[in-house]
Amino acid sequence: MPDHHRIFFALWPSAEDAARLMEWAHAAQAVCGGRMNRRENLHMTLAYLGETEHERVDELLAAADGWQTHAGTMVLDRFGHFPRPKVVWAGPAADEGERLAWLHALYDDLWRRLEPLGWRRPDRPFNPHITLLRKVASCDPSCLSPPDPMAWTPQHCVLVASRSTEEGLWYEVLWGQTPCGV
Repeated sequence: MPDHHRIFFALWPSAEDAARLMEWAHAAQAVCGGRMNRRENLHMTLAYLGETEHERVDELLAAADGWQTHAGTMVLDRFGHFPRPKVVWAGPAADEGERLAWLHALYDDLWRRLEPLGWRRPDRPFNPHITLLRKVASCDPSCLSPPDPMAWTPQHCVLVASRSTEEGLWYEVLWGQTPCGV
């Protein structure tokens, strides 16, 4: 067992939704290249906590055991590209506003719970997205055909440990729950 884990909280799709997102990934890869995320790794990160010692992971798991999460539905309807980490992603329209209030409330609630445990909330604004492709040198999202909108209700809220291998990223779910509806 390693003495630390790279961990994050995320929203996880159902198998059916992940399969549909893989169709989006194939379409994007045909235009942009890059390495596709594996279907079982598709998720929307809520809080990346980074390299964390095993003892702190245990403390976090004990604290999270009593947490409740609430989720609603969002419409994924666009592709995007983050040049620096070289990823292509799927996400909700930037103008979703009020319809994503539940997601921003979940994000804020999670960080209100994490900060007293010693984690620092990021300075940058929350940009909800699901990474489809990695190692994309360059890609103009406007060159990608807009996907058919997909109503997505996350199936699980999870705490995940990740590790990198030659074959890509591998995720282990350490904690999870089915979110309550909003």
